[in-house]
Amino acid sequence: MIDPSLKKKLVHEDRWSRTYQAAEDFYAFESKFEADGLSVSVEELSVGWDSWGKGERLSFANAYRSKTQFLESDEKVLEFLMAKGDEPVWSTVALCLTRHSNKKMVLDFLLERLRSGSEPKSNFIQALYVLGDAAAIPNLHELHGRLSQKTKQAQGELDRWTIYDFLKCCEALAYLEKMEGYREEIRRFLDHPDELVRIQAQMALAGPQPEEFGNLPE
Repeated sequence: MIDPSLKKKLVHEDRWSRTYQAAEDFYAFESKFEADGLSVSVEELSVGWDSWGKGERLSFANAYRSKTQFLESDEKVLEFLMAKGDEPVWSTVALCLTRHSNKKMVLDFLLERLRSGSEPKSNFIQALYVLGDAAAIPNLHELHGRLSQKTKQAQGELDRWTIYDFLKCCEALAYLEKMEGYREEIRRFLDHPDELVRIQAQMALAGPQPEEFGNLPE
């Protein structure tokens, strides 16, 4: 739920969410799944999904991931999104997949996302360190190696999303393996000319935060 003081000017509303302009350059997002108690069954979702455009699918995923309480019926919705979604949808809901009780299924799904597709990997990496399964470490090592080579071989300005993925991968491995070397790799970017990269490096250096883990089922 967002603070009521942020609900100053409604600038966008759809079936799943609202966006408020809280200040000149600050917007607050409100999911109707949280604010209004909206619910959607997997049966309802399956009926409408094929007729929705990419925008509505992403809007749904973005609002759904804001849920804080996940029931068995929600797990069915997550399974549907894993089966019928595309890369942008999967990236959007990656973290809330960790709320599913079948951790092995989610782990396998996330590892496959690291190996395939063209979407940025940061959300999948975040979900993997939240799961905390050491089985992800070899795949993270492989991704780290590829991204490390890109950062060293880049001519000119490196794509920002590649840097973000590299920083998140270092953060994950530092957390899972408790090795300082990955933090040293992150520190290289604290003086990067791009302010947004510097911010991401500071966040990666701070490591995973408690709010990322939520109330995960045992």
